[in-house]
Amino acid sequence: MAMRRLIYFSNAAEGVGPRDIEDILAVSRRRNAEAGVTGLLLFMHGVFAQVLEGEAQRVESVYRRIEADGRHVEPEILSDRTVAQRSFTDWSMAYLETTADDLARAAGFDRLFEEPEFLPVLEDHPEKLEDGIALALQRYAERLEREGAPASG
Repeated sequence: MAMRRLIYFSNAAEGVGPRDIEDILAVSRRRNAEAGVTGLLLFMHGVFAQVLEGEAQRVESVYRRIEADGRHVEPEILSDRTVAQRSFTDWSMAYLETTADDLARAAGFDRLFEEPEFLPVLEDHPEKLEDGIALALQRYAERLEREGAPASG
């Protein structure tokens, strides 16, 4: 069954701290489980990156709530498309807090930009970057789980 995958970035509002993130996760996990929406929330350097997957209208509803949430500033959709299957099947909302360098290294992106053929491919096929971001987040979460630091969710 085809799924909608929406990936967005937003800045954290000034003053957003660990307690706010705990609240976001508690509510998101409950609501997403009820709606059949899965995904991952990443927080690094004051920026949220999130992947939402599920039935199109339900993902839309979740994203509209995020847009209205004052803890998210200037949300911007990076990708919004139909995919054949979920990347985050087991997590109503996995959560990772990391640095850009750690994420890039874990996903193999630290070497990607050194490849001369990389940028021309992206210009012709931007969905490859979108798939790569979702895959990077998935791989990173799985690696942390294997190493004993689970992506809670």
